[in-house]
Amino acid sequence: MQASQRAESALNISHNQIRLLKSYHVPIWVCDNPDAEAVKPGLIRLVDRVQQQERGSSQSTKSNRGGWRSNTLSIREQGLEGLAAWLTKLLRPIVSPKYAYRLEPWLNIHYQHGFNLRHTHPGAVLSGVYYISVPDGSGSLVVEDPRAEAVFSRFDKYFQYCEHEQLAHGLIGFTPREGRVIMFPSWLPHHVEVSDSTQPRISLPFNLIAKEKPNS
Repeated sequence: MQASQRAESALNISHNQIRLLKSYHVPIWVCDNPDAEAVKPGLIRLVDRVQQQERGSSQSTKSNRGGWRSNTLSIREQGLEGLAAWLTKLLRPIVSPKYAYRLEPWLNIHYQHGFNLRHTHPGAVLSGVYYISVPDGSGSLVVEDPRAEAVFSRFDKYFQYCEHEQLAHGLIGFTPREGRVIMFPSWLPHHVEVSDSTQPRISLPFNLIAKEKPNS
């Protein structure tokens, strides 16, 4: 082989010889409750009861616009038992055994044209939302790339990656589905799109508050 051919051969680098490090990974967990239909009636009764109890009281809507938000509930509320047991089982392999945790849920309703502004959940470790009732036309949950500079640069459009290995950037939308839970780090910016449905979209968001166990 001539020297020029050897040099050209040395420059032929395959993709398999280059390591792609997908740094700054953001975990998002999605799971469907197999008992969604069984727990739904109790959750609807809970919504009706809490709305009656809180009627006339001063409430903070926080990021909710065009809807209703309850105060923080106890995870032991009547009607939450089945869902609480499932969420606890779901979180067991996710949360480190070094930490004790509690869930702080509340109820969220969007009426037609209702939505949630962009926000995060300071003070929590993990945040999530469980969908109780999702009529057609309900707005999607949208999470945002927390790397502000990356959002503006659209860096990955300039480069070739392995097939099906494009890096996520910008906005990622999750279509709501009854019985589905979506969980993510509490610092991840997110919002909820406008609901076009004439029927209420009902969800149960929650925060996970963790504390290190003694002698762990």
